[in-house]
Amino acid sequence: FPGGGLKDGEDEEDALRRELKEELGVLALEILKPCGITRELRHGIKGSDTVYLQTSIYYLCKVHAFGDQQLEVREQLHGLEPRWVTIDDALRQNESVIKDDLHQTKGLKTVLIRENHVLRTLKENNLCANLKSSVSI
Repeated sequence: FPGGGLKDGEDEEDALRRELKEELGVLALEILKPCGITRELRHGIKGSDTVYLQTSIYYLCKVHAFGDQQLEVREQLHGLEPRWVTIDDALRQNESVIKDDLHQTKGLKTVLIRENHVLRTLKENNLCANLKSSVSI
């Protein structure tokens, strides 16, 4: 899932629009509805030993126009590329990365486990029937 934190002065929908523009190149979208929320305790943000509560809000959106991505340097270095895939394909991709010892960077496994939980919930509750989701690979 595309995502990131709130910047000063942003609300959740402002951050959603900004992150979708940066990571996927979305220029115009319609926010249809929030479709889920997760809360988890995370450890060691940016190298510290602190513990913090991360809240992630998921929205169902309809995209009307795409432009160029505006990836951060670290995202460019990781070769992130948006692809539209089915929920089942996203689940399979995430599971393969979770099991691959070469991709066990700090925090990645936790993120993918959370994403798979959300994807399974969307699928089980038929919230995205006939829709495709975007994952950055």
